[in-house]
Amino acid sequence: MDTLFVADTVNQHIRSMSLTSGDVLVVWGATSRVCIQAEDPGRLCFPRGVAVDRGTLYVANTAVDDIRAAVLTPGGRDIDSIRTVAGLPLHRGSEGPRFDNPMFIASDGADSIYVADTNNDEIRRVSLSFGPSTVTVRDITTLAGSPSPDGLLRCEDGIGADASFGHPSGVAVDGGTIYVTDTFGRTIRKIVIATGDVTTIAGKCFMPGFTAAVGPDARFTAPTGIVADGRGLLYAADFSAIRAIDVATRGVSTLAGTFQPGSADGIGGSAQFNSPRGLALDAIGNLYVADTGNHTIRKIVLATPALTTLAGAPGMAGSADGVGAGARFNSPIGLALDGEGGLFVSESNTIRRIDLATGAVSTVLGQPGIRGVKLGAPPARLNQPAGLALIGPGLLAIVDQAENVLLTLR
Repeated sequence: MDTLFVADTVNQHIRSMSLTSGDVLVVWGATSRVCIQAEDPGRLCFPRGVAVDRGTLYVANTAVDDIRAAVLTPGGRDIDSIRTVAGLPLHRGSEGPRFDNPMFIASDGADSIYVADTNNDEIRRVSLSFGPSTVTVRDITTLAGSPSPDGLLRCEDGIGADASFGHPSGVAVDGGTIYVTDTFGRTIRKIVIATGDVTTIAGKCFMPGFTAAVGPDARFTAPTGIVADGRGLLYAADFSAIRAIDVATRGVSTLAGTFQPGSADGIGGSAQFNSPRGLALDAIGNLYVADTGNHTIRKIVLATPALTTLAGAPGMAGSADGVGAGARFNSPIGLALDGEGGLFVSESNTIRRIDLATGAVSTVLGQPGIRGVKLGAPPARLNQPAGLALIGPGLLAIVDQAENVLLTLR
């Protein structure tokens, strides 16, 4: 075959050039600088890599995350038929297995993971089956919320799809209830799992602030991560502080931090955070905080409540393993206790583990500075890991925000 195939990326098509005559033809895609009808196999969206194997042309259709194949005509200069062979075109979505920028997740300790599907304004349930060495997805359903039909954010109580959220970020499971940080809605929401009934327990929709009060009189700025202590208290990361919510009274107080970002250790209002995100709570009353803007992992002893820096150094971004302040993190987001004296941390494009007894930080998954999901044995690769949840002994669930997928690490 004397034909060279070229991915004309910006023009969204594949061209063929005869090496004998120099003739150039457009053989696949629309001559357009705009991605249109990207799910139609005949259309392409920023194609890049091309390869030919035994009469079939394969194309990496980059912007919609799939691989497409075209059977070449005899002589190899033109295309006979086209199909998608791998990937989900336009992988962001709200139907079936698709997510759109999911943030945090929580396990019910049995066979379900709950996902804050942020850009879809939904709370999703992923039902799992466990084998001796495998975990498979039985079903993915929407527990509450629905994508906005007009792109406008809403924050309404209701049942199932009749409820609405304003870009939820965090989820916490407590028995038969899920608590949700409705980030742009500026509220804390409650979902009864059995019925899908959604109610607002603290804050007022789209009314930002930093007020300690009861129910709708309380104000949140941008709540993200949330955990439940199993005894009627919730803790939520909110802008530059950690807030506490009493479920019974709906009273909201500030546990640590102020409205002013900073990095100081201390007690209560003398402590400072800079955009905290993920939270994890152990059985003896230690609350761990991913202090994203400070690139550190912090610890609050709830009984005091004294804040200290467990690992990393404020303002010093990086991905270096080490002990305590000698380690470096790059915008840590998600946290999960491993049940064996360790704390998993998601950051940039890696998963790290802190030995809580020694403060030693190690990298367990991903390669610093190398993005893109690569499955298989560690180090493998991640793109933008966020929410973490332990879903069984030695089994960690990971949300990759940029890829809109749910992964597992055993």
